[in-house]
Amino acid sequence: MDFPRIGLNAGFAPILAVACWLSVQPALAFCVRNDSGAPIRIEAIEGSARFSAEIDNNKKSCCRPDDRNCAIGKAGVKLTINAVGGDAACAVTVDPKGNVNVTGNANALKCKANKAGSTMDWASG
Repeated sequence: MDFPRIGLNAGFAPILAVACWLSVQPALAFCVRNDSGAPIRIEAIEGSARFSAEIDNNKKSCCRPDDRNCAIGKAGVKLTINAVGGDAACAVTVDPKGNVNVTGNANALKCKANKAGSTMDWASG
């Protein structure tokens, strides 16, 4: 009985396809960067996103569209941001794929939303 010959490269095609699929990273729905000197708590309060996180100083957190709670579509989402252990709070609306910079301190936060494609005001870290 003769079996068809499969070329050596034919076995690599499925492996290559899986590797390419795994290497594709989804675009970010939005990110929040904390440079306030204190931990902050963020929560989506309006729009289609259902997101909350606590972010340490000099860290960021991103809401990804592959998370059904973060797929915000074409509309922005309003976030409340509070300093943990302080009295400061702010609210900001971020566009899809945008980002928010949080600066100031635990008693006086400053929140700035940036549109998609703009860079954050902080040096990456």
